[in-house]
Amino acid sequence: MNVDFGDDPELRVIFAQDCFERLDRVVELALELERQPDDLETISQLLRDFHTIKGAAQIISLSHVPALAHRLEDLLGGMRAGVRPLAPGDVDAILASADALREMVPLELEGHPVEDLLEAALARLDPLTADQPAPRNPPPAVDPPAAVDPPPAVDPVAPVPAPATPASAALHADLAADASSETVAVPLHRLDRLVNLAGEAITARLRLEHLSRGDRAGPDREEAALALSRALESIQAEALATRMTTVGSLSGTLRRAVREAARSAGKDAQMISVGDSAELDRAVLTRLAEPLLHLVRNAVAHGLETPPVRVGAGKRPTGEVRVEAQRRGGDLFISVRDDGAGLDLDALRARAGRPDLDDADAAELIFSPGLSTAGGVDGLSGRGVGMDVVRKTVEALRGRVQVGFEPGQGSTFTLTVPASLAVIRCLVVAAGSERYGIPAHAVLHVDELPADATVGLEGGPALWMGREIVRVSDLADLLEVPRAAGTSTLADPTGPTLLLAAGGARVAVRVTAVIAQRNLTVKELGPVLAGVPGLAGASLEPDGSVMLVLDAEGLVQAALEHQGQLPAPSPAPTERRSATILVVDDALTVRELQRSMLVRAGYEVITAVDGRDALARMGERRPDLVITDIDMPHLDGIGLLRRLRGITALASVPVMVVTSHASEQDRVAGMQAGADAYLVKQEFDEAALLDAVRRLLGTPR
Repeated sequence: MNVDFGDDPELRVIFAQDCFERLDRVVELALELERQPDDLETISQLLRDFHTIKGAAQIISLSHVPALAHRLEDLLGGMRAGVRPLAPGDVDAILASADALREMVPLELEGHPVEDLLEAALARLDPLTADQPAPRNPPPAVDPPAAVDPPPAVDPVAPVPAPATPASAALHADLAADASSETVAVPLHRLDRLVNLAGEAITARLRLEHLSRGDRAGPDREEAALALSRALESIQAEALATRMTTVGSLSGTLRRAVREAARSAGKDAQMISVGDSAELDRAVLTRLAEPLLHLVRNAVAHGLETPPVRVGAGKRPTGEVRVEAQRRGGDLFISVRDDGAGLDLDALRARAGRPDLDDADAAELIFSPGLSTAGGVDGLSGRGVGMDVVRKTVEALRGRVQVGFEPGQGSTFTLTVPASLAVIRCLVVAAGSERYGIPAHAVLHVDELPADATVGLEGGPALWMGREIVRVSDLADLLEVPRAAGTSTLADPTGPTLLLAAGGARVAVRVTAVIAQRNLTVKELGPVLAGVPGLAGASLEPDGSVMLVLDAEGLVQAALEHQGQLPAPSPAPTERRSATILVVDDALTVRELQRSMLVRAGYEVITAVDGRDALARMGERRPDLVITDIDMPHLDGIGLLRRLRGITALASVPVMVVTSHASEQDRVAGMQAGADAYLVKQEFDEAALLDAVRRLLGTPR
């Protein structure tokens, strides 16, 4: 009996997760096949993965995904049978087909038409399988699911040529990696462990209740309380472990990015990954994906030399990009190192107009917005976007990024992030009569300093590069909290001083006392307090009280403002600096181009990869303007517009649509959904974008 599972939502989610995991492996296997064309085991594994995808897709009543998977079986079956050897273009075709499947799966699951995607993918495979015998068992025809509100066709024209690698888009389409997905694959042994621990906790609680009823204090009661505490701690650890994934799940994507970047730049490069088994929170890895993609591409574009230059310098013609991950306690360290020429510090000084900077400070210029040392603009570099976003993204994860270099030998970028966002390593401090948590990653040093001290960094901790003077602020003054009776002021100091770093700045902050360093389970503050500057969340204390956890960057900014150390505005004409603009686009290149234009004009810019991500960002901070694309995964621009106009707190935020859809019908649909302006990507330039922004924000031209 044939059973139709096409309407089973749980089965469809499971299929999507398994399919994307297999497509990740397909990328790694295809790149391995390129290095070892005669490896029959690699060919067989590729064949098995596509066969499994085909069969699973047929079970849930998909038709187009099985058709493409079947054609790939034909190609790989011929290789395994010895009918044809690996030919030029085969690996590219396999990778392109994997990208097509990754794009087709969520669309076909939602009932959208994918015939054009299928035809384009098959057209690429046709020449490669033309000489092979016709398959004996073609996939059975399955009626495609009815289309539901199909989106308009996507115009492939974009204002900037993107690298051939679709890795970034693939990451955002991967439902399995989506941190907000309601379903996640959990190993059975972890579920068994959780069940057993829950049983232990219940047993310990019952024993504690029994002893409490008898009012039997002493060793037995203390032992029962300790057993309950241990069981609860273990349950928390196992629950957090279910959110974890390995760094290695990104290896295929990064390796492919290096391959395509090297092709574009006319260089030879290989990627070596170390520490792929290191675990971190899925949400952290999702947010780190784009920074890591940019770093490996940057290593190829700016770091590695061409083969003739490398040979002339006594190096191997093939450059190396090494990605290494290491877990240390609650933090994960990921370094991206190339064996190229190292940073061009003179070029950085020249572009910044700062010839006086020493090497360490000149290296930090690489994180400046709009600064690029590329000789021209191409698909990989030249627009000065990216490195500042790397730093901002990492710091938003409560982490930091450092750059190291050795002239003629290469550069290293090291990212330090918490392995989990649910638990943060914090320094618990007292400020006046209150306690606060400060993320430990931002605390570089703790010292006792006199009230009138200036803190010189020369000879200080190694993380503090260059020479500068940092004045001391008092945390109680910054937070405007009352002081407990008998506590000191800056004029009469008794407390320790914390040296803090965030956002590229460093400050010294005195506290009343340093109480402890511990892992805090941080909860969101909710919609009322979510936008309050300087607050990262809250943690429940053992006595039931609530302790606020401070945002490191907000705290550093508050100290700079308090001390009057914020940099003076640039003499160049700028736009209204207080305006915050949210740019929403699933295409990294378009998103970064718009962000760069707006940052140069003086606006503060936050970004989101689709409508669902945009709503989450607006829950944290209300923007003054939203600029959104139409075609995006998860929640498109029209859906975002409708959601915004239905939320009282966000309904008045102006929204500009920037899209490839140029027809009058598309324009009317966008305006009817609530758009305040509609720009076509093929027609707009920087001047047009900024002019529209000024009009919507009500600022003078």
